[in-house]
Amino acid sequence: MARSPARLAAFAGLLAHAHAACRTKDKFALQKLFKDLDGYSWGRWDHWDPEGGTDPCNYDTHWYGVGCIDPCDIYRDGTACTAGRITALTLHDNNMTGSLSNWSQVGELHNLTWVDFSYNGISGTIPRQFGAINNIEMLNLAHNSLAGFVPTQLGELNSNGFAELTELNLAHNSLSGVSAQQRRQPPFPPLPLSPSPRLPVSPSPRLPVSPSPRPSLSPSPRLPPHPSIPAPPKRHRSASARVTSIATPRATLPLPQVIPSELGELSALKLFDLSFNGLGGSLPPQLGNLTQLQVLYVHNNSIGGGLPDELGKLVNLRYLNASVNAISSTIPPSLGNLGALLEMHAFVNNLTGALPTQLGKLGLLRQLRLQSNALDGNLTKFTTLGELRSLVTLDLYDNAMTGDVPASVQNLTSLQYLYLQNEHYKPLRLKYCRQRIPNVGKYSYRIVREQYVEMMAHVCEDLYSTEFTFNSLQDSGLYLMDGNEDGV
Repeated sequence: MARSPARLAAFAGLLAHAHAACRTKDKFALQKLFKDLDGYSWGRWDHWDPEGGTDPCNYDTHWYGVGCIDPCDIYRDGTACTAGRITALTLHDNNMTGSLSNWSQVGELHNLTWVDFSYNGISGTIPRQFGAINNIEMLNLAHNSLAGFVPTQLGELNSNGFAELTELNLAHNSLSGVSAQQRRQPPFPPLPLSPSPRLPVSPSPRLPVSPSPRPSLSPSPRLPPHPSIPAPPKRHRSASARVTSIATPRATLPLPQVIPSELGELSALKLFDLSFNGLGGSLPPQLGNLTQLQVLYVHNNSIGGGLPDELGKLVNLRYLNASVNAISSTIPPSLGNLGALLEMHAFVNNLTGALPTQLGKLGLLRQLRLQSNALDGNLTKFTTLGELRSLVTLDLYDNAMTGDVPASVQNLTSLQYLYLQNEHYKPLRLKYCRQRIPNVGKYSYRIVREQYVEMMAHVCEDLYSTEFTFNSLQDSGLYLMDGNEDGV
């Protein structure tokens, strides 16, 4: 039976693909990666050959974790390229070790769309040549041992291409910033383009700490899970005390810009994670240019300075975590513009001043955790508190604020966890008139929200002070007649 020309052509195409080869410079870049990161020790390295005896894109000897999708361009890639360009490196949790510092050949992988080296033991620095990639959508180097600087050239990703980077994850490393020497590096020259298809702390005793969310980002569903947000170390101080455990930089000396302002050029980012590093300096105001951002994690660093007003431009932001740093500004009223915000964590910093009433516009907010700062405003004047109808957790414990809890707390019908200093609990002192209340430290008095009207209706003459009400009997000098020192 005669075979049709179409079937013969299809068969010939499959046969050719079986013996195809990727672009030579792409292959050399992978060979160098294998040698630098001790490829023979990887969890899986199927068909990888550091001497180039096999081809990454060959149908029979396809290298593990390597994606080859793009068609070759004979004018750009040469006649030796028959199977396409390297478009993906998915090698997460693969026991990769060694230094990434000298992998300058990554700059040849212009058509990479997906890089995932997370959950390995990679050391060294991030090569600046990453900035030469033109079509990348996701770069995940989290959970490694990378040190040194964040290259300013990362802000040039896709500058000569058509793709949009939506996820940049450098969390859980030992990165420390950017140097002046890096800023003197010249930009990458324009490159010819070829079309390419698009591809995917220990908790407080009574404060349940839920894991950081796996954000549901639209339209990209590819974000990895994030570690639990650690609760701050337990500290106690009176309303007049100040935060002293975190050093505040001298105002006369500007903080170095260790988070590159050039990253503000990545305007399509949806997830930006720099958490759990050693980054200092301050947050660059250029972060306000990332108007598509939905997740911003910079917690557990040494970032100082202030929260930029420009953060108020991130109208699509859902999760903001700047906790466990040395941020020493007031809270910008512009954060009230973040109408999509679901969680705001800025605990264990040096934040000062009052809570801006503009925060009351955050109608979707579920978590507001600002404990262990130096906030010193009058809590009673936070009159818009009751507009946060979706709030589940409000934690303002371990600050230096004055005033009673606002009456609008009774409107927080979703509130499950309420953590305030004892000084704010006049409703409790009214209900338990001239009675001693055990000083248990940080405790969720949700009952104040539930019974606010009833508590405030009580009349109590000669009301005990906060200090006397919540101190132990031994501290007050009073003992019960029967010798029982437990108190009421």
